[in-house]
Amino acid sequence: MTAQDTLFTQIEKVQDFAFDEQVAQVFDDMVSRSVPFYQEIQRLQADLITTFLANEQQAVICDLGCSTGTSIAYLLSHVDCPLDTQFIGIDNSQPMLEQAKIKLTEALSAGRVSLQHADLSELTQLPSANAIIINWALQFIRPIGREALLKLVYQALKPGGILLLSEKNTRLGYCIKPLIYRPLFTL
Repeated sequence: MTAQDTLFTQIEKVQDFAFDEQVAQVFDDMVSRSVPFYQEIQRLQADLITTFLANEQQAVICDLGCSTGTSIAYLLSHVDCPLDTQFIGIDNSQPMLEQAKIKLTEALSAGRVSLQHADLSELTQLPSANAIIINWALQFIRPIGREALLKLVYQALKPGGILLLSEKNTRLGYCIKPLIYRPLFTL
């Protein structure tokens, strides 16, 4: 269980934000308060993915920027999640992955989940997947590297696969607008 986030109530020295051990311990509380409708989005994504996977056997779901494993946990606990579904979580913060290991202990032991420590901006390939989730992680990739990551995602998706992308943005930002107004990939 995550601790209550009080990290920034008293700041003596301003430092760059980092997904370090202190943040990882309170991240679930922090993100649920800072991302509007966070829990609802998690629930809706689990509903969408399990509906999408209803007829798939041995599906693979890859969560890029998995942080503490919340999206995977929601999917694993969903009543309609096929028992043969495999999950891959990738994150660049080892402390976040340590929290994910605690949250997903049973599924890790059962071999349903694997967690990988990697920087999303340095990936050269992704595992073939039926669904890929990127929740509030694309914003942490330098703008120049976002298109390359999205191309990797496109290449990794199995035919008919889906990408669920969530970003905390109050307007159509420069990183999302090109995806809406022009085709990114030529088939």
